[in-house]
Amino acid sequence: MPSLVQIADFDPSTRQPEDYVVFGGTFDPIHEGHVNAVRRLARLFPLVIVAPTSQNPWKLDQAQPVPFALRVAMIQLALDAEEMPHIRDLTDFGIAVADKEYIYAEDAVRYFRALRPGKLYWACGEDIAHTIQHWRNWETLGVTTIVVPIEIDTHSTLVRNGNYPPHPALVEFIKEHALYGERRG
Repeated sequence: MPSLVQIADFDPSTRQPEDYVVFGGTFDPIHEGHVNAVRRLARLFPLVIVAPTSQNPWKLDQAQPVPFALRVAMIQLALDAEEMPHIRDLTDFGIAVADKEYIYAEDAVRYFRALRPGKLYWACGEDIAHTIQHWRNWETLGVTTIVVPIEIDTHSTLVRNGNYPPHPALVEFIKEHALYGERRG
């Protein structure tokens, strides 16, 4: 069974310099809680890869998310606005936004492991931590999962439904691309 650790309990002295963390999720859209999670992960790891899934496998029967490329662009806008510029080369150090589409986390893990050395840690919000035991083949991957509380009291669903404001850096982008609102209504 893969190990699960709360971010507050993670001891960074146990990781090697080349180790990194992948923060997976739908990010439809990224919000301030996600940004805060990235900031916390960046204090613990030399490389944080924000890796949006192309489609959450637990939500295949629900509405399709905003197109993947637009979600990647929104992540980049939010990180830039927060002065957390992203790097393009996933073999470097910093905060990276992955543009590799995947549905199942196991596919992302295999991709990133083939791409770079070091131990891969996976990070997820506390809202989905209880589902990890059901992820496809997760128990065979031997991935330590770091659970990050989303400290801002929101959820992407609230943003999509207009019940919580989007990240300030996304307001114009959302209007320009007619995302959420009428399109999702």
